[in-house]
Amino acid sequence: MEPGKRVDYVKSKYICFNCLFPGHTVKACRLPTSCRICHKRHHSLLHHSRPTDTSGSTRENSQLQPKVLHSNVVEDEETKEEEIQLTVMTSQTQVNSQLTTHSTTVALLATALVEVKSEDGHTTVLRALIDPGSQGCFISERAAQSIKARRYPAKGSIVGIGEVKTRINQVVQIQIASRSEEFNLRVKAYVMSKQLTTQIPTKTISTSNWSHLKGLVLADPHFNRRANIDLLLGVNEYAQIVQNDVIKGAPGMPCAQKTTLGWILFGEANIHSEGEESIMVMHHKVEVEDMLKSLWEIDVDTERKLTKEEESCEKLYKETYKRNEEGRYVVKLPFNTTNPQSPDGNTMNAALKRLENLERRFERQPDLRKSYTEVIEEYISLKHMEEVPEDEIGKRSVYLPHHAVVRTDKETTKTRVVFDASCKGTNGISLNDELMIGPVLQEDLRSIIMRWRMHKICFASDIEKMYRMVLINQEDADFQRVLWRQNTSISDEVKHFRLLTVTFGTASAPYLAVKTLIQLAIDEGGNFPIAARMIHEDFYVDDLMSGCDTVLEALEAIKQLQDILKKGKFRLQKWSSNSPEILRSIEERDRSSKANIDIKVDGTIKALGLSWDLGYDEFRYNLNLQPHTNNVTKREVLSDLQKLFDPLGWIAPAIVQAKIFVQRLWLEGYGWDSLIENKLRTEWIDIRDDLNNVGELKVQRWLQTLTRASGIMFNQNTIPPMLHPGDVKSEI
Repeated sequence: MEPGKRVDYVKSKYICFNCLFPGHTVKACRLPTSCRICHKRHHSLLHHSRPTDTSGSTRENSQLQPKVLHSNVVEDEETKEEEIQLTVMTSQTQVNSQLTTHSTTVALLATALVEVKSEDGHTTVLRALIDPGSQGCFISERAAQSIKARRYPAKGSIVGIGEVKTRINQVVQIQIASRSEEFNLRVKAYVMSKQLTTQIPTKTISTSNWSHLKGLVLADPHFNRRANIDLLLGVNEYAQIVQNDVIKGAPGMPCAQKTTLGWILFGEANIHSEGEESIMVMHHKVEVEDMLKSLWEIDVDTERKLTKEEESCEKLYKETYKRNEEGRYVVKLPFNTTNPQSPDGNTMNAALKRLENLERRFERQPDLRKSYTEVIEEYISLKHMEEVPEDEIGKRSVYLPHHAVVRTDKETTKTRVVFDASCKGTNGISLNDELMIGPVLQEDLRSIIMRWRMHKICFASDIEKMYRMVLINQEDADFQRVLWRQNTSISDEVKHFRLLTVTFGTASAPYLAVKTLIQLAIDEGGNFPIAARMIHEDFYVDDLMSGCDTVLEALEAIKQLQDILKKGKFRLQKWSSNSPEILRSIEERDRSSKANIDIKVDGTIKALGLSWDLGYDEFRYNLNLQPHTNNVTKREVLSDLQKLFDPLGWIAPAIVQAKIFVQRLWLEGYGWDSLIENKLRTEWIDIRDDLNNVGELKVQRWLQTLTRASGIMFNQNTIPPMLHPGDVKSEI
């Protein structure tokens, strides 16, 4: 069989590219081997040797280029995979001046402040670059997170100058609205994990003599100040917002173009500069759009490398974290700038308006007022929040609006206070805009569940108030101020407080909390080796899913986990286990009251959720799709499909019908919001209703394996060649 056919076979059978065993991807493969020919992470049988000429050199460059098919799908010669191909030309050239100080010009790029709304209604204001040279629309990762945008798969790459590639994996549907008139536009934007551009403009520009702009309602009132770009609008969006009026300035002054977003400015602008000037060139080209392809793709992961920002975030944490006399960790907010501008945006007014809105909601919902007040009072009593001294109220600070999120499925606190660090001030900059997000430090949930199934005795728990157990450096506390009226009367004085811990709602909070947990394992792991390993391998954010081969080993592991976490002032709660002996060893107040534990991603139970039944020690599915409507669109179908949470592919045969149906809609040429005809609508409703049967599926959690060498291991020394691992019965 030719190498190409072998690759196709491996993909079709969901087999690891490295060890040729099913059940995991090459990224999760633990076999320390690689190709004997090229030493890359694939099996030698899958190596594809490229023909060479008689001199030993490779084929001509043109032969190695991807073939462009008639359908505009770029097919790589080696991998035969279709993907979105984005050509991006971005360069910055440093031009050294021969004169120390001189007057020069810069190219001013068109920007606008726009209101952006996600499909779920979350809204924020973003600074957008309007680029007619781009055939695609792009949004930054932090902006997509701030509006909690629903993600859809979109495998592809962006090719820049020098053939530098950047991967894209997701696309979102958003709505942008004008801040100057009644206008909104639905946009599909690709999510960029890296920053879209450097700050624009490259230098602050003086506008004192630009008389031709007087009286104009500008799309970006602060166009002349350096700021981040979180949204790029391409040629399609430009064509829908542009209007006829154009005002040309004198030489050295930009042109003004009227749009539905307000007047945008672009062209040359004179500045007084010293030293170097930066030239930015941007060009985006989208050759192919195929959002649904990844539903049928095999995930061939490669080891992820840290970006420069992520490396900076790691370095900052390592150099600045400390522990107080109690052993609690104290960390600094990881700013991406040395001079944060968010305190200059008068955020207190926005926070006050949001507080007044919240208080009006309290009048309609007295129970919410009671539970919300209890949470705030708990913050104060635990010294997680303190009142700002009167003589410090005038200091530079950022005020965070806050609101309630009520979770009826929670065992403990039903009401959570969420702080909106993405709320922009009058200068268009929010606290989250200036915080680094940090790298992902833990394994994905799929790997943790697979490892969890290897343990005969298993247990689960979570860390109580994990974020709030990590203190913020006192210097950064004023970046986390809040307003609160302690008494119920709206006529009482509003007081100023500041949060003293890692705050839920800030962009860096997940990283800081998880990094601190890992740092605790590093600092104290010498005395608690079992617990240190479990912290590195078996935590998903604050949720622990681990186990051992015997009850005695599990009891020792639990004791070590409790002891090591106490060193950092963390506490484990809501314990559950398949072993009665384990549960009896845990104080009753720390046990979970649930018989079924929901397995969640990012704290959210999916519409089709996976749960663990403690009594039977098995996994079950819970279907919770919203009732369907008579009007069905392709957007709604895809939305339902993306909600199905099946991390290990156990119900793939049930879901594949839905995937094939979506493929048919795509081939039929339905638009995103076009109503589906009656015959297809009936077929989709039947498929959707049939998914209710997955609730009858039960999967045993334990694989009848041991994780120690004294038991049965899945290798050639303990399993006969013709015997399948699933047929092995362990003797315990």
